[in-house]
Amino acid sequence: MPELAPLPLRPHIPLLRRPAVRWLLVLLACWVISLLGPLSWLVIPAVGIAGWRAICRRAWVALALLVILNPLSAVFGGGLVTYLGGAPALRSRDLTTLEASNLDRATRCFRRGGVCLVPGNAWLFIHTHNAAVRLMCHGFGAPSKAYDGPYPTRAQALAFMADTLLTPVDEFKKGRFLADGDIIRLQPSVVDGLGQLAGLKHDTTTPVRAKVYQGRCVIVRMSRVSDPANPDAGYDADFLVLLDKRHPRPFAYYQLTGTTAPSAPPVTYLE
Repeated sequence: MPELAPLPLRPHIPLLRRPAVRWLLVLLACWVISLLGPLSWLVIPAVGIAGWRAICRRAWVALALLVILNPLSAVFGGGLVTYLGGAPALRSRDLTTLEASNLDRATRCFRRGGVCLVPGNAWLFIHTHNAAVRLMCHGFGAPSKAYDGPYPTRAQALAFMADTLLTPVDEFKKGRFLADGDIIRLQPSVVDGLGQLAGLKHDTTTPVRAKVYQGRCVIVRMSRVSDPANPDAGYDADFLVLLDKRHPRPFAYYQLTGTTAPSAPPVTYLE
């Protein structure tokens, strides 16, 4: 019986020389660079060079992975996804404050502060995300879950409230108040949050006033008298709160007087 010839052995290919591993290492390197502050700008030429090499080698799967999974595309795509979800937020490096969290007037998106703490890569994780959200808002309108009614400025709201009648605090604490003949009803969580904002107690020290602006925006002025024995002495806390009449939750706050205010809204528009 003739002896069978041994099968040829498949040559061993080192792991790092395999094409799939090399492309994955390029992607991993891009993500590492994106976290290195100013060096994050190197992501652009790195992806460009790797993409060109993939085209030259006709490595179409690798090219697709580079285009989709690189940090720039991932952050931009994340912004598109949040818009489609109906409640995108514009990012900022600044710490959150009461008024900084107000609804953005142009895009009708809310803001989220303190997102990127590494200096130098805000262009990637903040501005790229915001660019995607603004692009969608410009092309398709305000997000689906956003407030899209009239939005007065601080000066407009303050002038509009000049001749507003007092609303009984007891009724407000029960979750209802009168504004231009309409009864506005609030959820208990909204009442509690707004009550803590100005420290509601009773009519003489914490007057509440409400009025409807252009049929959709309810402006509530919540104040606390500095000296209960002398109501004319002024307020040590004074806020304007803008609510949506159709969805009675606040979307903007204006602090008129007072040195202290919560760093974040006590109640938000989105539940």
